[in-house]
Amino acid sequence: APPPPPPPPPDLPRSERVAALSHLVYLHTTKLRYDNSPAVRSESLRALTAASRLVPRAWRALMAKRDGGRAIGMAFCDRSDSAGEVAAAAGDLIEAATTMAA
Repeated sequence: APPPPPPPPPDLPRSERVAALSHLVYLHTTKLRYDNSPAVRSESLRALTAASRLVPRAWRALMAKRDGGRAIGMAFCDRSDSAGEVAAAAGDLIEAATTMAA
């Protein structure tokens, strides 16, 4: 079973969390995923995984759009990254995404 979602920040409205998720997906697909540092790439994937659990309906809606689907496609490619931490984080994101879709 996936770990429980982290508690939402007490002072951040849902609309702002949804906007932050959208921006995080944008940053991941355009910049962070291409960083030379495996630590940056793996933490970006971990942040996406955590964000997916904070706003699951928004996550599902975003993944149905072009940029969201691209993020999952990139994660499938990242499973074969030579850096183990990136591959593991990508697997966690894919697992979270498939769990959310079910």
